Amino acid sequence: MSGPDGKLAPQANCGAEAQVAAGLHLRGNLLDSIMESVPCAIFAKDLEGRYLSINRAGAAMAGLRPLDFIGRTDAELLEPERAEAARRGDLAVVSSGRERRREETLLVGGESRAYISSTIPWRDDTGRIVGVIGVSVDITERKRAEESLQNERLLLRTVIDNIPETICAKDSALRKILSNPADVFAMGARSEAEVLGKTDYDFYAQEFADFFTAIDSQVMESGEPMLEVEREIPVNVTERRWILGSKIPLKDKAGRIVGVVGITRDITGRRKAEERIKELLAEKELILREVHHRIKNNMASICSLLSIQRATVEDIAAKRALEAAAGRVQSMMVLYERLYLSGDFLNISVGFVLPSLVDEIVANCACPAEIEVEKEVEDFVLDTKRLQPLGIIVNEVLTNAMKYAFAGRARGRVRVKARREGGRARVEIGDDGIGMPEAVGPGRSTGFGLMLVENLSRQLDGEIRVERGGGTRFVLEFPC
Repeated sequence: MSGPDGKLAPQANCGAEAQVAAGLHLRGNLLDSIMESVPCAIFAKDLEGRYLSINRAGAAMAGLRPLDFIGRTDAELLEPERAEAARRGDLAVVSSGRERRREETLLVGGESRAYISSTIPWRDDTGRIVGVIGVSVDITERKRAEESLQNERLLLRTVIDNIPETICAKDSALRKILSNPADVFAMGARSEAEVLGKTDYDFYAQEFADFFTAIDSQVMESGEPMLEVEREIPVNVTERRWILGSKIPLKDKAGRIVGVVGITRDITGRRKAEERIKELLAEKELILREVHHRIKNNMASICSLLSIQRATVEDIAAKRALEAAAGRVQSMMVLYERLYLSGDFLNISVGFVLPSLVDEIVANCACPAEIEVEKEVEDFVLDTKRLQPLGIIVNEVLTNAMKYAFAGRARGRVRVKARREGGRARVEIGDDGIGMPEAVGPGRSTGFGLMLVENLSRQLDGEIRVERGGGTRFVLEFPC
């Protein structure tokens, strides 16, 4: 209530003062709570440099408690050099009346840590400077992260600049935002600065610029990379180059496509080398075909000479020997003919060679009986080193069958089978003739033909055996 003079009554005045005091106390508590809750260091000093207030984070920077600071100066708390620097800074703020902000590195708890510190003038209600207030924020982890990121960027840039492939990055308008030295050189520029901010149209003819722009636009629109695409690029009327290029969408941290990255390798040298290799291989194939053709012709000449020689001798045994020799040469001619036609001079299909060889042997052998030929030959591959002795073995066994198996018979049948089982080949050559005597067979014959068959079987690291009953069957097995 008011008195006659309009002044507050004593009781009312006391109530207002209590409210003000309570408000100030609450404000002080709030300020204290804020100071102790924030992770940064906060302090206040008077004009003499004595600490009037400091939070726990600030005291911890010196390894002390807040109470250790109150009423004392930096000269009493810190090492001389650090205390002197702090005092000079405080005096500069007081004399200038302006904030002092700096980044500094301090040794805290034996560890070097980085801070951003700010000191401002502390003014009373009249605006008079009565001290300073300071805030220091620990930015050590941020600095380390920035340094790590910077090191990664330097490493990445070092790699980009020193690999031979051209590497560039373009923004959404297809302007260059990165160009390594190889890319700069490819565009005929002298430095990356001449390239940045420009498009392919600033460096290439419109035909090529349109081509590159269309690819870049397709990659950005689809969001799908184009990897290892080979292209031929005409440099001028007489020169052409080949490049192997990849285009990858460039995305920001939100996953939005903001450009494109291009990586290109000049493979002209490789392509020319490949073409030269193809030419050399074609020449080699031509030479090999010519060699085999001449070998076949020489074999034909040898076969003719043996036939002529046979006609000039009277001795029956000599005639048969010459005839057998001519047959062996003839079978080798068939092998070479098949080899020549196959186009592969190292490996050849048994199914491609053996049936023709069997037909040739049967056709060349004089046999009074009418012979039916059965062939069951699977299509598997042998190298020529194995195929040649196999062909001679088939020739010897079939020739022997045609000469002796069908004596006194009007009809007969021969059967040739070949298949591969696991890692072994199995070849069967049989007839339904009169049969081979028990005294004759591998290991028990002095005849040249069977001795040759045995030796060639060993050459194949294989085994050959004779099975009798309803005729004769030779079974050859060898690894392949």
